[in-house]
Amino acid sequence: MNYPNNVGRTMKYNTASGIEMEIHIEDEIIIPETNYPNKLLCFQKAKSVTGEFYRTGYYILSQNGDKWVWGKNAAYVSKEDTKLLNVEARKRNWDI
Repeated sequence: MNYPNNVGRTMKYNTASGIEMEIHIEDEIIIPETNYPNKLLCFQKAKSVTGEFYRTGYYILSQNGDKWVWGKNAAYVSKEDTKLLNVEARKRNWDI
């Protein structure tokens, strides 16, 4: 099954104060979690009207096992996987 790809996508969301914001995904790194292959860790480089930022999240395999679904909770990332994400970000010349 292919991994999700959001590069070039523009998304809208509401802030906690109810203001609608738009973000544009410039690049993303997706790797399977080391200890749980049914979970993909996602590290995104994005832009909004407030500037450039990085966003972390995860995808989880659906109950039917037929698609990847964006996780609704905070992504807990192991030290090992954090290193892998940072190494790849540096290879891509992300300013981190």
